Amino acid sequence: MKITKALFVSVLVFAFLLSSSHAQEFDPNYDESKVPGYELPDPLIFPDGDEVDSPSEWEKRRKQILRLFENHVYGKMPEKPENLSFEERRDIPGALDGLATLKEIRIHVKQNNQKHHFDLLLFIPNKAKKPVPVFLGLNFDGNQSVHPNKNITITDSWVSNDDEYNIHNHQAREDTRGSSQTRWPVERILDRGYALATIYYGEIDPDFNDEYQNGIHPLFGKQYLDTARGNNCASIGAWAWGLSRGADYLEQDPAIDNEKMIVLGHSRLGKTALWAGATDL
Repeated sequence: MKITKALFVSVLVFAFLLSSSHAQEFDPNYDESKVPGYELPDPLIFPDGDEVDSPSEWEKRRKQILRLFENHVYGKMPEKPENLSFEERRDIPGALDGLATLKEIRIHVKQNNQKHHFDLLLFIPNKAKKPVPVFLGLNFDGNQSVHPNKNITITDSWVSNDDEYNIHNHQAREDTRGSSQTRWPVERILDRGYALATIYYGEIDPDFNDEYQNGIHPLFGKQYLDTARGNNCASIGAWAWGLSRGADYLEQDPAIDNEKMIVLGHSRLGKTALWAGATDL
């Protein structure tokens, strides 16, 4: 995906402030009046003052901006794994009262004699002419949380405890089926002729401080296990990397129009979607 000027104007300030800061430890500020003055850099002007005036010049400037985000915000994205494979674990043509084909794909990744996997849940509209556009996003509570359908596998990975859904010991239960369905209007998306794909972010990298010992980080060597990390990717970078692997599968599924893929997300997973879109070319 190409990153527009509007996108960079909205988020460049974060990288700029970080690169200008000399604080030794993070001290959050929630008071707008205490935000120090800053001048937002123009994404269409090079550091030497020259202006971007052509597509080829923009590609050069774009790389500079991406390096800022790698060095000061999200870290450098790992490469594709040495070995990437897809295991179709479920294919139900008449799901949701015939509205969709429900598929579960296990994404296997191997690198440096380490291996890991995470599951992609895919709904494909049956009435639409194939191939179809697709929305792709990560979810917070497990694939089973996006819809109450009993065929969706409940994640066995670490999940946040939640008294409302009786989640204790960080284990998902039947209570979590459809718990986030208000955020995922599955039937409406399918009825409009779009596919929907999602992955539980905790299967890519668990959302707690494990010093990068779980999830995908061990696949990529010692530098990705360093808690000081420098410009190595932390969790948002890992989640974005996992989104890209989901896109790798969707690109080769004949039911999906791989030229019409939209990445989405909310809160930190919104940042993840932006970073995945910026780095997955």
